[in-house]
Amino acid sequence: MPGDVSAAKKASLDQLGCGMFLLIAVVVTVLIAGRAGGFLVAQCEIAWAPCTANPP
Repeated sequence: MPGDVSAAKKASLDQLGCGMFLLIAVVVTVLIAGRAGGFLVAQCEIAWAPCTANPP
């Protein structure tokens, strides 16, 4: 097959940009999920305290 194999193996700028965007999206998603999970745990602790008669 004719063509430049080494040029075909190199990542283009478009692929690198897409990879960076996906990396940033994953990081932001993890941060948002962690923050939401923290609030959920806090709400569960507040709701559980009266059940056990153990104020926070």
